[in-house]
Amino acid sequence: RVSDVPRPDPTGPGPMRFGEPSLLRSYLEGAGWTPDIRTLDVFLTPPGTAENVAELHMKVTVGMMLKGMEVAEDILDDIKAAVIDATREHESEGVIRVPAKIHIVTASAR
Repeated sequence: RVSDVPRPDPTGPGPMRFGEPSLLRSYLEGAGWTPDIRTLDVFLTPPGTAENVAELHMKVTVGMMLKGMEVAEDILDDIKAAVIDATREHESEGVIRVPAKIHIVTASAR
């Protein structure tokens, strides 16, 4: 197990910064815009196998989360196996479909 992994700051830099659209709405309104934010439920379909997806997550997502931490190779192997298993839960007929939400944002100047 990896202990003391800090939770990402949902308002900090990164791909999930505006996962909660209220923060984006407040920024846009504060800058003089009138935003319209629609949230859509979609499926992400990464190419390749669960192993390919896990390899990418190990480099990007897990790599970002564990940056600067010393983690034993066997623990990294366990993490990768868990990512593979989780990805396979979203695989059907050879296609991986991961549920996600996206925000479609338009804004007009006030």
